[in-house]
Amino acid sequence: MSIVPASLVTHLALTSLATVAWAFLAIRRFRIRCPATRALVLTVAVLLPVVGLAMHLVYPEYCDRAWGVVSHLACVSGMALGRAGAYLLSVGLVVGTAQLTAGWMTHRGVLRGAVSVGSAEWQDPSLAAKVAGAISRASGELGKDPAVLVTEKPGICCSVGIFRPAVVISREFCRIMDDEELEAVLAHEFAHIERRDNLTGLLARIIRSLTFFSPAVHLAVGQYMYEREKAADDRAVRVTGNRLALASAIVKVARYRRGALSMSLTGGSKAALTERVRRLIDAEDASNEAGEDKRRVFGVSTAIAGIVAVTLLIC
Repeated sequence: MSIVPASLVTHLALTSLATVAWAFLAIRRFRIRCPATRALVLTVAVLLPVVGLAMHLVYPEYCDRAWGVVSHLACVSGMALGRAGAYLLSVGLVVGTAQLTAGWMTHRGVLRGAVSVGSAEWQDPSLAAKVAGAISRASGELGKDPAVLVTEKPGICCSVGIFRPAVVISREFCRIMDDEELEAVLAHEFAHIERRDNLTGLLARIIRSLTFFSPAVHLAVGQYMYEREKAADDRAVRVTGNRLALASAIVKVARYRRGALSMSLTGGSKAALTERVRRLIDAEDASNEAGEDKRRVFGVSTAIAGIVAVTLLIC
């Protein structure tokens, strides 16, 4: 594939379309219900095409020798678009850069003024003890307590950072939540850190920005974000053993949230939030999801193997 700007972008978009389509088909066909597994399949579908694109950059195929279906289509579209392809790539880069900059500024704003729990000034000693106890219990099987920062800014409850991740929580949430709710909230955010969701989410958003014209990628990334929240819910419930406390905490965060903090515990649409709370209350439904996925190891393996095969064959 000749290195034409439009060819690179359309190659990524077409490959992503094929892998995302297979991912959704496999999830439905093999009845994959566990959120963590669904998130894994969607992550592979979104990120794996980048590997194929990178291989073409390292070992370029020129249009007169392109053997892959997608490579051929990308070459043809790249030549047909001509200069418009450069504009298309430029817009993707501008969109991606703008989103990354906005995300960085938002994270800086969240961290500004936040201090560690140990360094915070607590007027009420019992409140300090409650927070420290919740952190210790919520860390569960992590082996060590992740960094937890307290901020005076209202409505914040999120995990931030990739290389040195930390949980940031508003002081007001520490005050209005009871011990069990606070433990459940922290366990949820610790789950994001343990699963490295911030890194995966960043990569997924970069791909979405570069292929801003691809509905399939937008759909897959949005669904991934939703599934990872449910996966973090499940991890928190396994640590705390208290579904109702997490459901209550999510409702409280939604009620007291200020502004549009996309990284908050209640990130997502109102319908998605309602479904998460309903799922937590319906303990039998959630347990069935985990049980069924354990019996569908073949289906999950086939789904991921299919994504790999699609990527290799059509690139």
